[in-house]
Amino acid sequence: MRSESLALLRERLGAEVADALIEVIEERIEKFGVTKEEHRRILSRLDGVEAKLTAIETRMGALEKRVERLEKEIDSLREEMREMRREMNDRFERLNVRIDSMIRWTIGTISLFGVIITAVMVILKLFG
Repeated sequence: MRSESLALLRERLGAEVADALIEVIEERIEKFGVTKEEHRRILSRLDGVEAKLTAIETRMGALEKRVERLEKEIDSLREEMREMRREMNDRFERLNVRIDSMIRWTIGTISLFGVIITAVMVILKLFG
């Protein structure tokens, strides 16, 4: 088949042009072509790359599961923190009410003592 193609090229284009064309084609094949051994090495490298890619995809899947689990744990912790904040706010509110009550009693007691002391002073001044 090759000799028939070459004969046809020489017949149609002429011997010089056919030889020049063949040289250009052979140069291109040498420059850009791959030998069988190189092709086998490339395929074996691609197999290695494919195996590594599969391992990476497996690890990525495991990492995605871990990230999802961590996100759920973080959401749970956030909810617990919200609940603790609510409880603390309730406790501070109750403490505030108690402090207000105690301050009122203290002010009332001090006022009563002031009235008593004033009354005693008036009595002492009038009768003393």
